[in-house]
Amino acid sequence: MNTYLIKSFSLRLLNEELEKITKDIPNIIKFSFNETSTREICEECAYYSLLDEQKCVIVFGFKIDKDVNIMEEYLKNPNPNTTLVLVMDNFDKRTTFYKNINKNGKVIELAELKYNDLNNSIMNYAKNKNIKLSVDALNKLLLFNNDNYDLVLGEIDKLSMITNNIDEKAVEEYGAKLVIQENFAMCDAITNKDYKNISAMLSEFESGKGEVIPFVGLLTSTYLLIFHAKNSTLSNDELGKLLGVHQYRIKLARDKARKYTSDELYKIFDLLGELDYSLKSMNVSPYGLLKNFLIKIA
Repeated sequence: MNTYLIKSFSLRLLNEELEKITKDIPNIIKFSFNETSTREICEECAYYSLLDEQKCVIVFGFKIDKDVNIMEEYLKNPNPNTTLVLVMDNFDKRTTFYKNINKNGKVIELAELKYNDLNNSIMNYAKNKNIKLSVDALNKLLLFNNDNYDLVLGEIDKLSMITNNIDEKAVEEYGAKLVIQENFAMCDAITNKDYKNISAMLSEFESGKGEVIPFVGLLTSTYLLIFHAKNSTLSNDELGKLLGVHQYRIKLARDKARKYTSDELYKIFDLLGELDYSLKSMNVSPYGLLKNFLIKIA
């Protein structure tokens, strides 16, 4: 079965995996699961070309839904000329669907890096490119890019065109400051349900042409921290060490967690997922999408 199930925290690493899979395949067809049906995907997979050529069908945002039986039927007798790649946000390893692909196909899980692993991976990336990256510069890059692996590596690539000795001064002078103090203030207002000040902050954010995608990443990580703080019995220090964040951030998250029910947080995570997908796939104003999200969670 030429079928892959992939989950990746990093778009860069995902693209590298896709390049490996499709290296010798001439015909590559891409679908967004939210914009097509399972039946259409399976029909494309089952279709034999007149030239009998190999093809790869990549489905982004695949989810197990009510039509999963159509996909399961196709996988019982798949087209040998088709490589099917299903990119998912999350796996449920208990499902028959997952177990079938894990047994007969291939599952690739590129899990999100924890604090120390993230630092080591970035340092190794720089070392392999013969770039000297100071610890202070790394910390500054992580701060400016919301601990986002892809964004940090992109900044290292950019800065290496200026110097192969990247220190804190180089990051301050030439690095992109995607997450700035105003972003933290607006994120704090949103997660504190400070509706009185959100509108004015959002207007300033838009007029200042703030970057929406990194801000949504900051917002998501903050809500995740609130969720963990709400549902963990560990002390602030213990939970901080487990998550790789300072215990003071855990204390702040616990203060905010009292303002939310678990159901509210689950709803917010669903809406954040929809927002992230819309920002990356729809040609509409990112500020409008952010405003719509804020209306839905109010």
